[in-house]
Amino acid sequence: MDLPPVTAQDVYKSFQDKPTAYIQIAKAPESRQDRISRLLNKAKINKEKTIDDYMSMDTVEDILEGTDVKYATYEGNGRTNLHELLDTGKPALVLFYTNHPDKDNGTTERDAIIFRKLIEKYGDKINFVCYSVDTNKKAQKSFYDGVASSDKLNGNTLGYPSIVMFSYFDLLRGETLNDNDGILKQIDILRGGPEKNKFIKPCYNNIKGWWIPTNLFMRPNDDGKLVVSRLNNSYKNWKDTKFK
Repeated sequence: MDLPPVTAQDVYKSFQDKPTAYIQIAKAPESRQDRISRLLNKAKINKEKTIDDYMSMDTVEDILEGTDVKYATYEGNGRTNLHELLDTGKPALVLFYTNHPDKDNGTTERDAIIFRKLIEKYGDKINFVCYSVDTNKKAQKSFYDGVASSDKLNGNTLGYPSIVMFSYFDLLRGETLNDNDGILKQIDILRGGPEKNKFIKPCYNNIKGWWIPTNLFMRPNDDGKLVVSRLNNSYKNWKDTKFK
């Protein structure tokens, strides 16, 4: 005997008549141990990591795990793919670092924590790239010189860690967001970083409040002024003072 075909309307009507039965079939009873494991995993996911958590991590890559950051890779002949990663139509910040600093005292990790916070805030507006001097062993002559010949920066020898700013316009050259030559250019370098954990927050606040708004977005700083804030390739005690 042939049974009549089951239509979508039949299934819908059955679900209306016995919704509880369908729920019980779809979801098996949860054991006590499974519930404990589920709640512990949820708490782990939702728990915001502390500065101490990040400082205990082994590498910059560990600190930045889960963020939308790109990493420069060595392609041979003294060249990396840095320029390809940077030229996206967005302003960019590049963290130059090494996971094997000499007498660094945690400055690299603190810069990486700041970089992570900046990614979380500006990830859709700024292109974030990491450049490890360990990427190109041939260029790594010393702690202060690990940049490939094709990636040389303006200014003096680069020290690590450093955060380098790139933009398509430079206000100090008379360019604006809408009137520029369309060429990505190096704007400034923030060399070094916080010597102690307590300076991480003020450093981050100075970057997002003064360094980034005017240089990358032509927006007033936290003082409400459109004054260009430049570090001129130095650290300048920015841990507790506003950019000048």
